Amino acid sequence: MSGTSNIFIAAFIGLVFFVLYLFIDKAITRAQKIKRIERNAKLTSTYDEMGFNKDLTSAVELEQEMSLPAKAMDQFLRVIGINVDAALKKLIPEVTQAGMNVTNAPIYVLFYRRVIAYVVTLIGILLLAKGEDNINYIAGGLFLVLGLFGAKLYISNCTQKRKKALLRSFPDSLDLIVVCVESGLALDAAINRVCVELGYAHPILAKELNRTRLELALLNNRAQALSNLAERTDLVAFRSLVAALI
Repeated sequence: MSGTSNIFIAAFIGLVFFVLYLFIDKAITRAQKIKRIERNAKLTSTYDEMGFNKDLTSAVELEQEMSLPAKAMDQFLRVIGINVDAALKKLIPEVTQAGMNVTNAPIYVLFYRRVIAYVVTLIGILLLAKGEDNINYIAGGLFLVLGLFGAKLYISNCTQKRKKALLRSFPDSLDLIVVCVESGLALDAAINRVCVELGYAHPILAKELNRTRLELALLNNRAQALSNLAERTDLVAFRSLVAALI
């Protein structure tokens, strides 16, 4: 009984530290991104004119460098023989639709699925095998669920919440885009206006539209930039809007 309890306590502490580590890494990455945006804002007056200095967190960078922990996880997965590039190609659309950091999140999810999930599942099996009371059975079942379905449930939950937020924001953004276009603004300027006006009320939508605005400015293919918006949101309303714009 004591040995099983020690395994459960050690596993629980390990999971707590892993979750805390992810939160700390996310906070550090966010702080670094804000510093880069502030530095770019000093070099380019366009940010001031577009209002990004009022809410630096709403700006989007199209390319970010992978954090050191993510790089370490990437190297570890490659060493144990996992085709990281192919796996990330499948994971990136999932984490993008969930609203996660596209640079680091796929590596974290892949590392959880290919390494941590097996450890957690094994702990759950051990707890169930040595189950002497209800606590062991409950803990074992919990670890099994976390190991087998933890990452999938988390991504699915984030995706559903994000889609609901985008659907709530869509009518206001569409009305404002129509008003801006009818007043004579170009599409890029209209999208930028929506980002500035709705940045506080609908931050998730503003982030997506701002990314689209940047892609429209940087990519040669405007249809591809708009199609990327439809793929990231994966909603019928946005796909219909993108089709109409294209």
